[in-house]
Amino acid sequence: MAMRVKETEGYTNFVHPECKTSERWLTNCAKDSPDDFEAIGYQTKRAGQVAYDINGKEVPSHFPVFILESEYNSRHPEVKIGQ
Repeated sequence: MAMRVKETEGYTNFVHPECKTSERWLTNCAKDSPDDFEAIGYQTKRAGQVAYDINGKEVPSHFPVFILESEYNSRHPEVKIGQ
């Protein structure tokens, strides 16, 4: 199942070098479990290339998943990101 990286000193789960404007990193998925990506219920999901752990080190067995900030905010109005 997909993992969510928690916030740690100097690294947050909202920052990723592959994020496009108005996107946010959501999670990392295992490359050998494509069903995990398909199960993510966001229409704007996009698979990236390089996943990182909470220490900023590459995780070769995973890939990052991004979604549009606007879709996240519309589903979770109580938690606004990017504003």
